[in-house]
Amino acid sequence: MITRLKLRQGKFALVEEKVHPRAAIVGKTLRDVALPSKCVLTVVTRRGQVILPHGELVFEPLDEVQALVHSSQTAQLAALLSGA
Repeated sequence: MITRLKLRQGKFALVEEKVHPRAAIVGKTLRDVALPSKCVLTVVTRRGQVILPHGELVFEPLDEVQALVHSSQTAQLAALLSGA
């Protein structure tokens, strides 16, 4: 996970990560994904196209996800996006 920007003395960060092909969220809609409580998806980039996240967005492998997340929940977000 790449940190793009830290806010509020590092309590929050704008992060970016690619969705792993075996990630738990692949094929699910944003509405059906249990994001960490202090996390907001800001943008998804797919094949060079910018997508503003909405409830009906279906995650695909290799989507590039940017999110604003509290530092205490970064690991939770990384787990959703990884293939672990």
